[in-house]
Amino acid sequence: MNSATVIDSIAQALSRLGDHTRGVILTSVAVSIRERANARLTAIEQASRDETTRICRAALDQAAFAAAWEQGRTLSLIQAIALIERTT
Repeated sequence: MNSATVIDSIAQALSRLGDHTRGVILTSVAVSIRERANARLTAIEQASRDETTRICRAALDQAAFAAAWEQGRTLSLIQAIALIERTT
């Protein structure tokens, strides 16, 4: 679960820096990782994820948010890391 926790933290940071699309994609990746492991968030982690999602939903239109979420659902961990490493 450490990878999902780290990815959630990076998603949160990106969303707060204005990179909402990558924030959504990475949040979706973390959700997928946790679903496959049948793991749950703590109350604090859930509140953080909810805040990240709220920020991104407010910044993106519905179609852009949905597309980014779906993209995250299809990424492998290696692809998510590559997305994190991308700086532009």
